[in-house]
Amino acid sequence: RELQKQFEIFKRTTQEREKVTEQRLRDTEWKMNVSEEKLKVTESRQNVAEEKLKAAEGKLKAGEEKQKVAKERLKITEEKLKAGEEKQKVAEERLKIAEGKLKFRGSGCSTTSLGYRYQSHHSVRTRLGSGVIATMNFIKKYNFTILRLRYSNAVRVTSGSAVTDRWYFLIDYHECSQPSKIETILYNDDRAENSIPSVLLGVCEQTGNRPISTGNHIVTVNVRHIGG
Repeated sequence: RELQKQFEIFKRTTQEREKVTEQRLRDTEWKMNVSEEKLKVTESRQNVAEEKLKAAEGKLKAGEEKQKVAKERLKITEEKLKAGEEKQKVAEERLKIAEGKLKFRGSGCSTTSLGYRYQSHHSVRTRLGSGVIATMNFIKKYNFTILRLRYSNAVRVTSGSAVTDRWYFLIDYHECSQPSKIETILYNDDRAENSIPSVLLGVCEQTGNRPISTGNHIVTVNVRHIGG
């Protein structure tokens, strides 16, 4: 009997220990499940963080694209502004042209130039000769403008007898054909050497059958003896 009692006590003790072991095993499994859930939550949060990072990178790229577009629009605006300034300049020049045409309408000539170039020469004296007495190079900027030429000086036409000289402009070594030649005639019927203030003035649209184009040109003032 004593042995039987001891065996039963041992058996109960063993069963209790097995229950405790099973409980501990269940607790361990529960803790493992909780850890797995926490790991899943952590992974989910990490995925959310990665998605947010991707979204932030996308927004950054979109911001860079918008900045590029803004720069391009700024360049376009600057180009339009420059074009507007150029148009304004052209409008101002055309206004000058219109004013010039009004100014010279009474003479039957339409004329203007986009500015002028002044070149001075000393008093010129001729004796039955001919040739170039003044030269000027210039650049014509626009096709729609007309040249206005003016030469003034104190001149003398002298000879042993009566003499007549013709003073005229040449443009690229050709006389103006439209609206007309630009010339003046000086006559002296004695041997006096009096200086005569004179102005050679006119407008020119073309030489020969060709309008005066844009680019470099040369204008010369010429004198030629045409008789007594």
